[in-house]
Amino acid sequence: MKTITITIHDRPQYLIRLLESLVKNDLTGWDIYAAIEPTPIISEQIALLQKYLPDCHTIINKHILGVTLNPFNILSRVFNQEGSEVNIYLEEDLIVSPDICQMADWYASIEDESACLCFCNIGKVEIDHINSNLPHSCLFYGNEAMTLSGGGRGFSALGVVIKRSDWKQDFEGNWFNTKRGWDWSIHEHLVRVDKKI
Repeated sequence: MKTITITIHDRPQYLIRLLESLVKNDLTGWDIYAAIEPTPIISEQIALLQKYLPDCHTIINKHILGVTLNPFNILSRVFNQEGSEVNIYLEEDLIVSPDICQMADWYASIEDESACLCFCNIGKVEIDHINSNLPHSCLFYGNEAMTLSGGGRGFSALGVVIKRSDWKQDFEGNWFNTKRGWDWSIHEHLVRVDKKI
């Protein structure tokens, strides 16, 4: 089983861009799950999912789980309950290329030495606004001079492909290692165990 998970809060103007770009992919064989935080505009979020992804499994959280627990819960569900072998994790404010599913298939079938495949756009650090067309990455950059944490390892918390074995080995047990967020927890763990990202 292959899954795509999307975490959603209250930004339909970004969600629509993600969905428009995601459906340009061949989604055959991918089960899609969306975890929606409670918000006054939840009906608008659900309507967008139904329009673009009518077969999407929609989970509506009873309480706001936040940027650490919401992705953890949805990833736990697809790996531990649904039996996913590979997952593409996306946040609502991404725009994805029309070949991410092909890239994830390649990664799942061939690459076996790295912990995850990150969707990172290498570029300038100075970003004024999320809608900026400047190339950027969310937190870490692919070369040492630009990487905030050093070491030249890029890690994207916004979009990442995780295999079941790596969820169990590297992600699940290390998700809450720091109070700075799951992305720092995972990145620091992967650097510590010298895993390729």
